[in-house]
Amino acid sequence: MEVARVTGTFSIAPVSRLPTSRLQRNVELSADQASAFNVTHQIKRLSFGTDFPGQHNPLDDIWTHSPGGAAVSRYFLKVVPTTYEFIGGSSVHTNQFSVTQYFKSLTADSESTMMPCISFVFELTPLKVRKTERRGGSFFSFFTRSAAVIGGVFTVAGILDSALYVGTRQLEKINLNKQG
Repeated sequence: MEVARVTGTFSIAPVSRLPTSRLQRNVELSADQASAFNVTHQIKRLSFGTDFPGQHNPLDDIWTHSPGGAAVSRYFLKVVPTTYEFIGGSSVHTNQFSVTQYFKSLTADSESTMMPCISFVFELTPLKVRKTERRGGSFFSFFTRSAAVIGGVFTVAGILDSALYVGTRQLEKINLNKQG
């Protein structure tokens, strides 16, 4: 489904659009029919644009179970425009999103005021994220980091050795003073 780059909502609900004369209007189901509308669902995949390496879409393979049948399930999505730049110079203009979920089972009292539905409310943020692929450092920088780690290990080992040596010497002096 393609949507405009504006804040919006799309919903799945037991409401149908039937043509009546020249005007179209929503025809709602009765309370008994609405209470039978089970909103248990699985989202196989939801994305806003082309995927890039390492992208995680938080709603992919999500399963929501409605044990009582009728319920309201809402997903509030914050969509962030993203540019992913590959090492070769090409780039992909896409979007990432975060999600907050709201779920409420409907009781006989609330069914008269609320219709069971699954809805997605999405809002585009004014910020843009730019991700850039980069190669790892050179062999020289790897060698320098490795030498620093090895030097740090030897320094800590030397401090521990010195502390243990001084500690054992102090204990030996204390034991000699007690014996003498």
